[in-house]
Amino acid sequence: MPTRQESSIPRKYQWMSNGTPVAVPYERFGEGPPLLLLPALSTISSREELREVAQRLATSYTVTLTDWPGFGASNRPLLRYRRGLYQRFLLSFVRKFFDEPPAVLAAGHAAGIAVRLASRAPGLFSHFVLAAPTWRGPLPSALGGKRPAWLAFMKWLIEQPVIGPALYRLNVSRGMIEKMAKQHVFANPAMVTPQWLDAKEALTQDANARYATAAFITGALDPAHTREEFLGYLRAIDVPTLLLIGEDTPERSLAEMDAMAAVEGIAHKRMPGSIGLHEEHPSLVAEAVRGFVPNPVPA
Repeated sequence: MPTRQESSIPRKYQWMSNGTPVAVPYERFGEGPPLLLLPALSTISSREELREVAQRLATSYTVTLTDWPGFGASNRPLLRYRRGLYQRFLLSFVRKFFDEPPAVLAAGHAAGIAVRLASRAPGLFSHFVLAAPTWRGPLPSALGGKRPAWLAFMKWLIEQPVIGPALYRLNVSRGMIEKMAKQHVFANPAMVTPQWLDAKEALTQDANARYATAAFITGALDPAHTREEFLGYLRAIDVPTLLLIGEDTPERSLAEMDAMAAVEGIAHKRMPGSIGLHEEHPSLVAEAVRGFVPNPVPA
């Protein structure tokens, strides 16, 4: 087993999705009870956004840090990217790499995927810490929850050659990434440094990056279609759960998080930050995890 602060060399989980191989990088390091860290699902998300949290928690847990198929440093074949694909991946990953139910720290849309899976696979996880959890993609959120037929058409269009890459590039320009990060991801715009932008822009450059991104922005990865449907999954899980909610979260996202926090038996904690609070305040997030997920290893 790696020593407490030692980061392992990234390995790849060779996962199969309906006969198509997907190589998904993951790392494992630290010492203590098992803890799985799941980054958000978005164009600029990867396991790197949880790196500082993972390093802090490796003093108390055996941390497993993974990317998602189609995002981060995974390869990005043209698949039928849907919520079911991500649930199947997560179920397969946990069953392959964990001998006992791990605790989970899940950010953003990963929280929604994990909760829906837990509602259907009791006993798979021991604890949830959900950092700025979401269940609805950007365009359905912008449309007030409506899901017109043109969303599916847009997804199809972005997947097509020639016009698809052009449409994709319009939405992942450096200027657009900077604007969205300063308006929604971070409370402190100083987080958006040239180095940060370089790293995030690099994630968008793969020729096939548009496939999973198109599914995310149009709502195809949403674990539910309505708030009540998602809250039903949250009520159904038998997993101790803590929500981490940023004090500067955008109004629409905050309303959804407050609805989750109102579910009986769900704990919640307000802290500085917005939807990227795990990247902006890794020490506070690590402290919240350590205070909620039992571990016998001294900090």
